[in-house]
Order: sequence, then C-alpha cells, then structure tokens
Amino acid sequence: MNWLLLRGLARDSRHWYEFPDYVKKMKGTNHVFAIDYLGVGSKNEEKSPLKISDYVEDMRSDWLKLKEENDGPWSVIGISMGGMMALDWCERHSDDFEHAVLLNTSTSDSGKIYHRMSLEAVTTFSKLAFNNNHREREEKALSLTVKMKELSDDLLDAYAAYFEERPLNRANFVRQLIAASHYRLPKKLKTDVLLLAGKQDKLANYKCSVEISKRLGAALELHEQAGHDLPLDDPEWIIKKIEEHYLDSK
Repeated sequence: MNWLLLRGLARDSRHWYEFPDYVKKMKGTNHVFAIDYLGVGSKNEEKSPLKISDYVEDMRSDWLKLKEENDGPWSVIGISMGGMMALDWCERHSDDFEHAVLLNTSTSDSGKIYHRMSLEAVTTFSKLAFNNNHREREEKALSLTVKMKELSDDLLDAYAAYFEERPLNRANFVRQLIAASHYRLPKKLKTDVLLLAGKQDKLANYKCSVEISKRLGAALELHEQAGHDLPLDDPEWIIKKIEEHYLDSK
C-alpha cells in the first residue's frame, strides 16, 4: 500500500514531523508521501482557495505524477482540514484510494460551530496571529493541540524553523478558515473510511467524528487521552488501529 498524508489548517507536509516514519514501518506499506496544499509549505506564495475542492484538484495533479512513478494501491490519511480534503477527494475521485483514515476532522454539518472550533481555540489563535515570536507562537499552539507528548526543544525549534523558512501569510490563513468552515459532508462514499479521534481534542470536538461516522456508516475509534494532533500525541495508536481494521484480517 502507498500512503498519501494530508495535513490540516495552517500546516504543511513538514508538520507531520516523525509520523511518516511510523507509517513506513506499518505492515504492507510500500511508500509514504506528504504533499502541500495551496498556500502552505512549498506553495506558501500561492493564494489559498476558498473551496476545499480547489485544494484537492491542485494536490491531485501532484499525486497523479506520484502515482505514475509508484505502482500499487493507494490510501490516504488526513488530519483536521486535511480530513475534509480527503473526504472531498474520495467523493469526486472514488477510485483513487482504497482507504481514507480521518484524524480529528469535522464538517460544517457534523457539529455545532463551537464543536468545530472551541472558544479556547478561537481566543488562542486570535492572539497568536499577531505574535511574531515563532517559537513562542508554536509552543502556545501546540499546548492547545497536543495533550500527551512533551513539547521538546527539538519539536519547538523544528516547528519555529518551518514558519521562518516558509511563512504562512494571514490572508491565506483566513481563506483556509473560510474554506474549512463551509465544507459539507458527502452523502455517501465508495471509499472505505476509518475515523480516529482524541477525546481531549480542544480544537475540534470528537463528537464531530462521531456524527460523521454515523452519517457515513464508517468505523470509529476514540482515544481517551489524546488531543487534536493525534500524530504527535500517539502515532503508535494510529498505526495499531489502521492495522487492526485493514491489515490484521489479511
């Protein structure tokens, strides 16, 4: 299996940090790729679209090149807004992926507005938007999204360096927020979906994942201690759940 990784709001492929290494060691993995969407990372000078579908079509053009060079089936892992992108992708290009693993995601019709972004998150991010100390900003943001992993100097230094190297402008951040806030859940999907969510998520309430699971008839697993950034909090748990659902029966 080849795996494609899609990061969330205001994050790029580098923010997966060590998680791709865990996926590479998972049973049956051939290759792992993380790509950037418009407005972040290697595409930070491009304008972020106002619709999730526009992000997807741009990334799909990148993915089709990867697909030509890497034989075998593909599946996708998306976190938060990356989960919305994965849903949209699977709805309109239903043969691209065998499995879609969605981490702490939400849609405009899967939860109340304060479930999709808590008041604490709104307050925190509003203050951070005007904080020019990259390391301090990342420490405060990660303190909200990470609940199990220690915020080491290596992690904070890496995240601060990501922003310094390829900064996200405020206009693109707002445009990403608008796109995410309007995205609605597909009525049905051909792709097999697994939802994973942390019950201590202080950004997007896990109840959004519960509702998506019910609406799509998709499998759901909840982590009692993890927060929003599941790949940082407990990457081993994610791998274990993917293997249990897709690989152990084979």
